[in-house]
Amino acid sequence: MQPRIILSTTHHLVDDDLKLKVVGLKSNQQLKLTAEMKDDMNRTWSSFGIFTANSEGAINLNKTPSEKGTYLGCNPNGLLWSMTLKEKDASLPPMFFKNGTQPNQVIFYLTVEDEIIDEKEIQMNYTTTNIKGIDIEKPVTGKLFIDEEKNNMPGIIVVGGSTGGLFWAEQVAAVLSTKGYATLALNYFDPTIKRLPDKLIEIPLEYFEKSLNWLKKHPQVDENNISMMGISKGGELSLVFASYFSHQLTSILSYVPSSHIF
Repeated sequence: MQPRIILSTTHHLVDDDLKLKVVGLKSNQQLKLTAEMKDDMNRTWSSFGIFTANSEGAINLNKTPSEKGTYLGCNPNGLLWSMTLKEKDASLPPMFFKNGTQPNQVIFYLTVEDEIIDEKEIQMNYTTTNIKGIDIEKPVTGKLFIDEEKNNMPGIIVVGGSTGGLFWAEQVAAVLSTKGYATLALNYFDPTIKRLPDKLIEIPLEYFEKSLNWLKKHPQVDENNISMMGISKGGELSLVFASYFSHQLTSILSYVPSSHIF
């Protein structure tokens, strides 16, 4: 039997464990798996791992350790999170650029004895078919992700950092909506939208209070179970907002905030 890659599905949520196997190998045969994906700047990111087949001539990413490569050990998603830029571009930071929630395509290559034997493609999704993304323009600006078939859902307001716009916030809000939350990715400054401040300077907390009150009034949201999540300057913002409105929030999630307000 020719060595081949087996994927449990060709559509994969970005935070789910990847279920990938290789079969048809010889016992203890060494192989290389490579993964490639393009970001929204059309830059290629790649990763690889060197593996040894078991006595049955197979490997399973969940059980077979990577012996060498961009990651080591057993990790079903190691080939995804260990990706690095294939070609460095000094004009752009080495971070994965993602605008919106359009799926990403990942291609896996199986190499045996320096020859590519098989390749498979998988689509990485940020939402499921039952989630609807709704652009919000009044009274605040952002994007609501909600399962139209559910009610009384806990809500989360998600805010990004000093990059502005919905960078990070939209992707995180989309993924969280697949876990049973009604999520609002909130835009609070954006040079491309005239109704918003174009710089991160003196953003009034009342704007975030509006977002909280708006989400509370949504007919599918539990008004007594709303949280706020932010990263970097957005993490700082979440803590500041909570210092005034903690009695109206269930929890605060703050990623890498600064220790001072400035």
